[in-house]
Amino acid sequence: ADIRLIEAAHLEVDESMLTGESISVPKGVEKCPCDCKQWERSNLAYMGTIVTRGRGVGVVVATGMRTELGRIAKLVQESEGEETPLQKSIDALGKQIGYIAIAVSVLLFFTASALTHNYSQNFLLAISLAVAIIPEGLPIVLVVTLGIGMQVMAKRNAIVRRLMCVETLGCTSVICTDKTGTLTKNQMTVKQIYADGKFFEVTGTGYEPKGEVKGYKEHSEAINLLARIGVLCNNTNLVEERKTWKVIGDPTEGALLAMAGKIGINPKDLHQKYKKLAEKLFDPKKKIMTSVNDIAGKKIAHIKGAPEVIIALSTRIWLEGKEIPLTSEWRARIEEANKEMASKGYRVLALGFKELTDLTEDMEHIEKGMTLVGLVGIIDPPRPEVKDAVRVCHEAGIKVVMITGDQKDTAIAVAKDLGLWNGKILTGAEIEKMSDEEFAGVVEEVSVYARVHPEMKLKIVKAFKQKGHVVAMTGDGVNDAPALANADIGVAMGITGTDVAKDASGMVLADDNFATIVKAIEEGRKIYENIRKFVRYQITTNIGATVLIFLAIFTVPGVIPLYPVQILWVNILIDGPPAQALGLEKATKKIMKRKPRRTTEHILSREMVVAIIVNGLSMALLTLFVFWYAYNYPPQDIANREGFAQTMTFTAFVVFQMYSVINCRNLRESIFRLKFDNRFLIFTIILAISLQIFAVYMPFMNATFRTVPLRIIDWITIFLLGTILICIDETRKYVMSKFGEGVR
Repeated sequence: ADIRLIEAAHLEVDESMLTGESISVPKGVEKCPCDCKQWERSNLAYMGTIVTRGRGVGVVVATGMRTELGRIAKLVQESEGEETPLQKSIDALGKQIGYIAIAVSVLLFFTASALTHNYSQNFLLAISLAVAIIPEGLPIVLVVTLGIGMQVMAKRNAIVRRLMCVETLGCTSVICTDKTGTLTKNQMTVKQIYADGKFFEVTGTGYEPKGEVKGYKEHSEAINLLARIGVLCNNTNLVEERKTWKVIGDPTEGALLAMAGKIGINPKDLHQKYKKLAEKLFDPKKKIMTSVNDIAGKKIAHIKGAPEVIIALSTRIWLEGKEIPLTSEWRARIEEANKEMASKGYRVLALGFKELTDLTEDMEHIEKGMTLVGLVGIIDPPRPEVKDAVRVCHEAGIKVVMITGDQKDTAIAVAKDLGLWNGKILTGAEIEKMSDEEFAGVVEEVSVYARVHPEMKLKIVKAFKQKGHVVAMTGDGVNDAPALANADIGVAMGITGTDVAKDASGMVLADDNFATIVKAIEEGRKIYENIRKFVRYQITTNIGATVLIFLAIFTVPGVIPLYPVQILWVNILIDGPPAQALGLEKATKKIMKRKPRRTTEHILSREMVVAIIVNGLSMALLTLFVFWYAYNYPPQDIANREGFAQTMTFTAFVVFQMYSVINCRNLRESIFRLKFDNRFLIFTIILAISLQIFAVYMPFMNATFRTVPLRIIDWITIFLLGTILICIDETRKYVMSKFGEGVR
């Protein structure tokens, strides 16, 4: 149930299930404005969230589907699943081929019957041709190719939950991504220190105490004091698990511990050496925390908090080993240093101390008159591989949009660092003031959204989809689920993501890394290209068979070039394995240099149609020549001239298919420039030829397929004629590269 708090004592609640934010939220009983948002309701405790500190009493105000969690679940249920672009294209292609198969089969039956009057054979031939025209192996090849793609992606930490999402990734045109943990490491790190009136850069990233403070030796006293305050005014621990450092507690405090470790300070030793006498926990309203420790018999208050608060409470400053009055000039210099650090996207903390005479002193005002020691600039550093991944996205025509709950300055700094910044940013408050139409008008111009709550992601997704984009959206909280379900590709975080977010998504990132999304998109593009290759191969074969049978009726009246059983042999056993092998082709180097394909784009482009017609007709005419020549000019020792001609035709068609599959490896590049590194394709070609040899020479197969043994010279002739198909397609590629720009 959701409850309205009526009592709260130091109550903090982990609302990460709802918001995805791992920092606990302070709760109270104060009245909230009626129009405040869910994430602003500090007097409500929501179903599914976890109390991390304190205690409270409340009144139940909502249960079941009326709770915040239930409302989100309802939004997910209401989201309608849509067909992917590939499903639409394959469905349209299937219907078109089906209509053609019926029309061609009927036409063949009546045409052949008018010439031969062998109605039963013509009927079987028509049915066989219909079976040959329809690529019934296509769904199997498609499912296997997508399944293999899922395995490849899983090895790259992208776990695809829905099969068809594999291909949809290939036409993604917009990626809307969280900042924390996806673009960044989700490990707060101190990157800069201001002490002794100077800036010091800190190396290393994450919670591992590995790195250095540049210039530390010359100013060790001030930096040591700063680090001591950061460690003692701290309730967090760092632990090493399997060679990885993790934070137990507040990430910001973890960053201070890691900084101390970089200058040789062991936080545990410091806590044991300097006993804690009293403590004021962090107050989100006052933005300050204080810990009183026994330092060599003296009671020292160690204080950290927001710079503007600490500066206002300070009367002295630590400079070059001693305390001096905090003059207006020094106050201005420190405020300027704070602004400079904030402009870089750092979360800035100020640290100071105060010597106490007695602990009975009013704890509410203990910080007044403190000594300011310095500032630390903390940031969640970008993942090192993300910058290159963003560049690859831009080269591939994919727009990357960063969505974060951070302040504008932090969001802009990270966006600039990653190459995302285009000068346009919107905040959550600005989005709320816009109508859906107004927002849709500017959504394509904005690259960064700051102070955005997860619920606003749904509005961003719908705006992009309204503009015709294929949208991938990342998310981890329950509140992200509606946006994930409505996006074309919902991408949930595997490490920080909630179960609800994962269930609503189409893909889960095992490493929560943005670069993994880009790898998955590349794989999706490769899979779609390979699907087009085997569709081209199968339709080329179908056109070849159809034209061959039609023309053969008139070329050699009364003799069919291929028996129905031979057509089925070609269609079922010979067609399938090479087509599947084309689905395993490697990605071309330029695959991420092209813009995403349009969702309305047919799987058969105009260039593909030209290639299919040219190769299909070439195969048909070349096989027809073999049929005509073998029938009219058989070897003198051949008694069964008709059987010889049909066996030559049958074998030639199978061999020519193998040349065709080689042509289909690339629509534009010459096969002589391609590496022949698809071992499965080589295997399937050898397998197909072996099966054909089996069908030609085994006695019981002779009876089944009505074949006769061929001579070695016959095989050599067929293989030599097949090279003509390579020459024709190479000529087509050359002509298209020079004059066919408008056909693509």
